[in-house]
Amino acid sequence: MNKSTAPTTDEARPHIEKLRRVKQQRLDALELQAGEFGFETPPHIINEIEQLRAGLAAMEAVTHPPVSEDVMAVLTRYDQARSTMAAVMNLSSVVATIEKAISEDRQERGERQATLDQRFFSLDRRMWVLAGVLAVLVAVVLLLVALSLINGAH
Repeated sequence: MNKSTAPTTDEARPHIEKLRRVKQQRLDALELQAGEFGFETPPHIINEIEQLRAGLAAMEAVTHPPVSEDVMAVLTRYDQARSTMAAVMNLSSVVATIEKAISEDRQERGERQATLDQRFFSLDRRMWVLAGVLAVLVAVVLLLVALSLINGAH
């Protein structure tokens, strides 16, 4: 039996992973250069970036074979559930903010109402005092009128 000299995927994986890291570092450096050059990026940098991206995609396909449709369906549902959960969390945060604003508004209104009630009570008390003073004055005037009538009759 003649065994093939080509390494199996499991044996080649560490080597491919090391190559992937080196290529990724080179790609990162070239992308930084391209960012610095902007629209004036030399063609050889653009070409090498494209070649490195293609090579990295090929390595990814070798080290991470495509998944079955069932697995993709599960991953899609998981991603949808995550997106839904993120939306619910965001909505929950918005609701909490609104509830806080409503609570603060109610507290402010309560404080204003307490101030108004206190002012009304103070005014009400003053009215009763004035009414009492007025009643005393009326009584004094009536008493003086009565006394002058009594003194005038004598």
